Amino acid sequence: MTKSKLVAHLIITLLLFTSCDFNQQKLIYNQELDHSKEYQVILMAGQSNMVGLGEIKQLNNFNLPENISLFDYSADTDLHQLPYNFGPEVGLARRLNKEFPDTNFILIKYAIGGSSINEWLPTVESKIERPTDFGNIYGKFLEFSNTTLKNHNTTNLAFLWMQGETDTASNSTAKPYGTHLKLLIRNIRRDFNDPNLPVIIGEINPKSEQYKYVQTVQNAQHRINESVPNTYLIKTNTLEKFRDSVHYSSLGLLKLGDDFGNTINKIITQKGQAK
Repeated sequence: MTKSKLVAHLIITLLLFTSCDFNQQKLIYNQELDHSKEYQVILMAGQSNMVGLGEIKQLNNFNLPENISLFDYSADTDLHQLPYNFGPEVGLARRLNKEFPDTNFILIKYAIGGSSINEWLPTVESKIERPTDFGNIYGKFLEFSNTTLKNHNTTNLAFLWMQGETDTASNSTAKPYGTHLKLLIRNIRRDFNDPNLPVIIGEINPKSEQYKYVQTVQNAQHRINESVPNTYLIKTNTLEKFRDSVHYSSLGLLKLGDDFGNTINKIITQKGQAK
């Protein structure tokens, strides 16, 4: 290939690349932590509705508030990250900023689309066959969190869990869901050194025929909420979804985040942790 042809090829490639990103937009947020500041940490984990399929280009403001720092590792079922999509973190960040504009928050999100709760428990066999090996999700979540927070002045505020749709497809995963969720909560509280860490659970409600055991998982989530101290349940049955009746739309995710934020507002107010 001659030099002129090579230059022309590179120009065409660049144009194609930029045209593919036309009208695409990424969230703009802070990832620079200040050692002199105190931070309230919110841990976010789960599957696709925590990852989020909201389209960032539909937002009227692409910037998260300045007092919110976001560290996001989210991926689809093939472990591809989705840079132009958002989850409940946007609505959550807006609510936190509105209620506590002088408090600094760190949001740590680690979510894998399609993941079963079994795959979040290293001691539990997954029994789900898939072409992509998710690896040790829980171990990676801990590593990601600990690396992010290392040497900073932080207080763990809450753990947000939006997961369970995958486990409604089979009785073998739906039936032990309550036992496994209780184990996950125990692990989180142990590994983040807070036996009373508030846990906020987003209720699942997929309506596709593929998900036969929705009621079983929902019942388990309600039992956990009633029996395990410092757990909260977010109702999601009125949130707008896409046509698949499983994944929340951009509006649905904004409302989900806002609902998470309202619950955290209550937690902070009760603890008197607002700075």
